[in-house]
Amino acid sequence: NLDVDGGDAFLTLAEVQVFGVAVSAAPPSTTPTIADTFPKSCPINVALNKNACQISTSGQSDASNAVDGNTIGAGADASVTETASENKPWLLIELGGTYTVERVTLWNRKVTDGSQHTWLSFPTVALIIDEMAVQQKT
Repeated sequence: NLDVDGGDAFLTLAEVQVFGVAVSAAPPSTTPTIADTFPKSCPINVALNKNACQISTSGQSDASNAVDGNTIGAGADASVTETASENKPWLLIELGGTYTVERVTLWNRKVTDGSQHTWLSFPTVALIIDEMAVQQKT
């Protein structure tokens, strides 16, 4: 879960990567994933192409763009996520399994209009197990 504190704000970013190692595998998939090709001790991006949702969507900036593997971050690439203006906007990614998480990498959206705008400032990242927050980091 990723959220931004404060009053009305937008949550927009290019990509969320969660690098970890499976503790207990998700139910077997009929189609092998990239995770199946790595040793079980090698951390990989376990968020890649997983289900994602956000509080609202602005234009074509769907939550699935946060886990599509594209870190470029230009809005014109149609690979960023953006909410409408919300009180404490959030983005949630379902990893679909239990993982030992090594790190979470957030790729900020790029400024392409020449302004000094900061798209993503001081977000809170929470790792959740069975709907209980176990660790938060700002």
